Amino acid sequence: MIKNLRLFSSSCRTQAVLGPKTSKKEVYRWESSKPDDNILPKLEIESKRRWLAYMRMEEFELPKLEKYRKEFKPPAKDEVVKVRTLDYLNQEPHPASVKSVVTVKVSDLPLADASSKHKLKLLAGPRWSGPESRIVDGKLVEDVDGEIKISSEQFPYRAQNMRWCSDKLQLLLKESNDKSYNFDDIPLDTRHVTRRIRKSRRGGHRLENLAGAQQGRRPTKFDMPESWIEEAKSALILTPPVTPMFNEMKDTPENLSSFVQTFIASIFPPSKKQMMTNLYTPPASPASSQFNTGPHSDLYEFAHYIITRAELCTEAALSALALLARLRRKLPRARAESGPRLFLAAMIVASKGLFDIAYNNPGWYEIAAGCPAIEADFALADINLMERQLLSHLDYRVAVFGDEIIALRRIYMTGQIQQQTSLVKSASTNTSINSLLTPPPSPLDLPVEQVQAEAPPPRPLKSRLLDGEWTIVSTK
Repeated sequence: MIKNLRLFSSSCRTQAVLGPKTSKKEVYRWESSKPDDNILPKLEIESKRRWLAYMRMEEFELPKLEKYRKEFKPPAKDEVVKVRTLDYLNQEPHPASVKSVVTVKVSDLPLADASSKHKLKLLAGPRWSGPESRIVDGKLVEDVDGEIKISSEQFPYRAQNMRWCSDKLQLLLKESNDKSYNFDDIPLDTRHVTRRIRKSRRGGHRLENLAGAQQGRRPTKFDMPESWIEEAKSALILTPPVTPMFNEMKDTPENLSSFVQTFIASIFPPSKKQMMTNLYTPPASPASSQFNTGPHSDLYEFAHYIITRAELCTEAALSALALLARLRRKLPRARAESGPRLFLAAMIVASKGLFDIAYNNPGWYEIAAGCPAIEADFALADINLMERQLLSHLDYRVAVFGDEIIALRRIYMTGQIQQQTSLVKSASTNTSINSLLTPPPSPLDLPVEQVQAEAPPPRPLKSRLLDGEWTIVSTK
């Protein structure tokens, strides 16, 4: 039994591979060169061992340091130089552990006069911190001279870096007290001070003249006078309104697609060609029976397909509708022969004007491809032509302002296309939003005799957004 077990040991397998006369060094070299599959458990065990070693040190070694405890004594007046170093309590050497930083106030250095201080600040350059404010015994004290900070980590040992900083400080003092030449006519370069102050503002707030406040810290309610807080509470500045502005509808792709279909059908009546064809027949598999009839019946499914696949926000679709309302105002007698193409062209232009990083036309071609609401896919040339024609009709004024989007969102949330309330002025067109959104009377709402009597003589196409048999906007 024991012999059978030895056949499966690692040494037997190694000798079977390398031969029976292989030395121990060759066996160790071969076994160490093999890939180790258990490296992650070994690393975890090693980290736990290190953690346990620190726990033992904290439990048994730290109490022994109490006999070396000393009472803190403030530095004497002649001890003006501060030396700061970093030490990491682990076995591995850290690159920052060799760094040494020497800091000293300019007012504490043995300088002859004001000219020597000025020369020292010039020679120090960006190592001079500039005027600073400090809090001493709860009072804000201004330090006009600032301090000098010299650091080094270019040598492999901490003592070497500390000695280098000390030598540079001694050299600065020697050159500053040299009276053979002076720099009184050269002004101080404070650009590094201004840059540091700008970075420490943290939002544009800087408390320089407020006693008890740290420099560069944002103000809190503890820094404000109590009278201001009481006035704010009495005025109820932060109290939210009791009732909302309007009863909101859920912002879902289904509701947004329904709003797109109703909006385009209200501002762009169907053309005569569309009325004579079977474009009003419901699709093969409608998304909802509520939107499968009426003008632009295929637009609901197409808008839902585009909105969900492009993954754009609601404001992008509302901006597209604002552009279509602007197009309706420029072409009051225009009619739509293809609602999906009209909506797609507006979405392309609106997304490019709204977002810094938007889909390009090949991307929109991939998005619109495969939609079951239309019989044939859009070609890339058709998409390019739709975009150019829509931009030309809008005179390349595609900026949609906030009041237009707010008005459209209010109409979308309330579920009312035509607003009978007070008018909302638009900054982009200097007209009311209602005049942009409310279309003229549609011939579909009038009797056939009245339509024939009031119909103007036929005119040639005024607006053709596509070449060929498809026309998005026409005046027939």
